[in-house]
Amino acid sequence: MREAHAGGLRRRAACVVVLTIGASIGFVAPRAEALTPGTADAVRTNLIVNGIVYDPGRDVIYASVDDSDVTYPNKIVTIDPETRAVVASASAGTQPGSLAISADGTALFAGVDGQAAVKKLVLPAMTTSWSFTFGNEFSGPMLAGDIAVLPGSIDSIVVSRRMNGISPSLAGLVVIDGGVARPTTGPGHIGSNELAFDPDGVRLYGADTESSPTSFYTNTIDATGVAGRVSHGSAGGGGEIVYDDGFVYSGTGTILDVSGASPTLSDTIAADGSFGNTSVAVDPAANRIYYTVQGYAGTLTTTIASYDLTTREPVASWRVAPHSGFSDRLITTGTDRLAYIDADHPAFREGRLVLVAVGATATPPPTTPPPTTPPTTPPTTPPTTPPASSAEGEYTPLTPQRILDTRSGLGRGGAIAPVGPGQTIDVAVTGVGGVPATGVSAVVVNVTAVFPTDAGYLTVFPTGLPLPTISNLNFSPGSVVPNLVTMPVGAGGQVSVYNPFGNVDVLFDIAGYYAGASGTQGLRFHAITPTRFMDTRNGTGGRLGAIGPADTANLQVSGLRGVPAGARAVALNVTVTGTTSPGFVSIYPSDVSKPVVSNLNFGPEATIANQAIVRVPPSGVLSIYNEAGASDVIVDVVGWYDTVEVGDKGRFVPAVPARVIDTRKDSPFAPPGFLRPGNTLFTSDTEPLTAYVLNVTATETQGFGFVTVFPYAPGAQPPTASNVNYAPGRTVPNHVIAPAGPSVGFYNAGGATHLIVDVFGAFL
Repeated sequence: MREAHAGGLRRRAACVVVLTIGASIGFVAPRAEALTPGTADAVRTNLIVNGIVYDPGRDVIYASVDDSDVTYPNKIVTIDPETRAVVASASAGTQPGSLAISADGTALFAGVDGQAAVKKLVLPAMTTSWSFTFGNEFSGPMLAGDIAVLPGSIDSIVVSRRMNGISPSLAGLVVIDGGVARPTTGPGHIGSNELAFDPDGVRLYGADTESSPTSFYTNTIDATGVAGRVSHGSAGGGGEIVYDDGFVYSGTGTILDVSGASPTLSDTIAADGSFGNTSVAVDPAANRIYYTVQGYAGTLTTTIASYDLTTREPVASWRVAPHSGFSDRLITTGTDRLAYIDADHPAFREGRLVLVAVGATATPPPTTPPPTTPPTTPPTTPPTTPPASSAEGEYTPLTPQRILDTRSGLGRGGAIAPVGPGQTIDVAVTGVGGVPATGVSAVVVNVTAVFPTDAGYLTVFPTGLPLPTISNLNFSPGSVVPNLVTMPVGAGGQVSVYNPFGNVDVLFDIAGYYAGASGTQGLRFHAITPTRFMDTRNGTGGRLGAIGPADTANLQVSGLRGVPAGARAVALNVTVTGTTSPGFVSIYPSDVSKPVVSNLNFGPEATIANQAIVRVPPSGVLSIYNEAGASDVIVDVVGWYDTVEVGDKGRFVPAVPARVIDTRKDSPFAPPGFLRPGNTLFTSDTEPLTAYVLNVTATETQGFGFVTVFPYAPGAQPPTASNVNYAPGRTVPNHVIAPAGPSVGFYNAGGATHLIVDVFGAFL
């Protein structure tokens, strides 16, 4: 469904994060004790692919190669899964995408995004038999999403059409026979984008992975086309689907019995991983179900987990060493062989092809015989993710302390030197500044760039992961720019800092940390609609008038405006405006002496914001210190932390840093174009999350203004708060904890601006 609102069409940004970090939420059947993973024989190839299928008759893999690939751009390649070598290639047109193969192996169907078409290729010669062009809808050409071949046919397919630049991207189902479309198509924009046929060729099962909430459908196919559709709710939606012998298996772990008149939930398999199952394959010959499972333990991990197809008990699992991102499109490629696409982000279509062999290194099956019959009823209690006794995702605030200063050698073993152009430095963030050496999943750090010699940015990311396409701070020459950063901890308890241009000194002030599974008990987060607690321009918060040089203002934050008296920490957005000289502001608990740290650094006549997470003392009072000149200070509270535990609510789940919105260019997340004055761009949720942790950047700004991030619902108005304040021609970032409910809105209250949003995790 197309949903109109101020600012354009419904975007996809936050939905991507939800599907990543929330995949393990759901009902979980009891399982045998988890198996210790072996190590798979795996190769992450150099091929950048969009689709893969296996031909068991010829024992080959067909892969559609992206136009960004260096060796085989815009081709379909044939791969020997045993030797893992490309044995043939054929041109497929511009940007080949999804693939499907007929049961007899004589026809290959390929979406060709560059031509907004789908083609039938005759195998093995790979000559084109026919081509069908989808045409345009309201905002551009329709493209091929998932493709399902009509059972028993070598010439008829169903395609889930899609459209770039909107979310949901669904553009309805179309049945195509020999290059001619049947007249009746399925409705678009709330429907099926993952397809699996019943053997009768009449029932086509569809999973929606993009709408809110996701759903599972039965589509009826007849001579006229898509004759009808029945929704069965959210069970089975949200992931890739595979049909086998009366059951539909979803990448989310749900198993539906579709043998009756209406699908019923037969079972749920939730494998052990921070991000849960992400893809599924079924091998009836081997009597196995396979899942790819994503985890995070300092670096992103991928595991192949196998289950008995009959009993659904775990059989073996294997860690896949060569990984970079999120696994997608898992397929079996012969006995004990699999393949999948290793994407940089779960919403991207393309990624590296990974070929896996698991038989030689399989973990032995359990010694206790499994049950002889599968479960027949769903469990009645939700999972505990993580276990109730675990501190995972709980926050411990610290008195701010500096742990890195490249000007003095602090945090670099005494080495005094700025971070040079193209240089990456690794910074220890565990075992320092009050952060434990172990049991830490993420840290909260105020990062400051000092006197850069060139315009540029810093990218902070978990050590050991590839450099992501994100930024945390953007700066101009000679400036001092801070920004709060919430970052998963990487290899060796470190995070990395990359500087692309010029020289820049970097400071780290540690503010707190989130616990891992073995960490110490901490606090849970509670989001609120951003609420103004202080504005020295009008006396809100008890202080009327700018804060002078070397002066401190006190602010009561607990027991007021939705923050309870028992709050132990608060998340604030702090803005200075009308500054009269260069200086900085520090925010800290009033029960300690002023620490040698800063939260905001500014020049004269500046308006600049930064987020802070600050421990709240028993008095509930925070101190705000202004170092030089006079500055008006505005404080907006976006949430608080306390010790109240209700299920998993308020736990933080870190995500691999990823860019989810960039309005400067077309992407799966938002169409290109400036966010205009007075307009709101919003994104949808698909899981019960409290808030997202984002970095929001305004760039190519065309006037003065600010962006407000707030919980969006139809008819909702932005609060009197701001997150990013900008002037003409500037690039300004800010860390944002964005309450969700049911969507996240980005409101522009100034000149037109492009918007960039990077995500780092979410609160359950």
